[in-house]
Amino acid sequence: QTSVPRPLARRLPASIESLKWSAMAPGIKQFDLSSAPRGQGAFKLLKLQPGVQLVEHTHGDQELTLILQGSYSDAIGRFGVGDVADLDDGVNHRPVVDSEQPCVALIATNSPLNYRGLFSKIIQPFTGI
Repeated sequence: QTSVPRPLARRLPASIESLKWSAMAPGIKQFDLSSAPRGQGAFKLLKLQPGVQLVEHTHGDQELTLILQGSYSDAIGRFGVGDVADLDDGVNHRPVVDSEQPCVALIATNSPLNYRGLFSKIIQPFTGI
């Protein structure tokens, strides 16, 4: 079972394993915790399957990512359970899940991501990040 900080656990309707995840893309699911309108940042859990490589992107402002399970690597380094990535608009990266179990991360952003690829820019309104 995935260990979750108590303040987060109080906001969840069920354990991480029992949440009703929404599919975003193959190997990528989300659970939205935000009450903010789309396009004004995000507060959500992401569940990324082993080997998943996210699209290259930068951040319009600040993003904090707390790893709850698994790990990922990017241009900055490797982030595992308990690590926090503090990213801003100066970071261009493409995270890759490098653990044998899914990577579950809590993300909080102030603004939408800036995707590099055309397809990613087209689907961005539907992902909410």
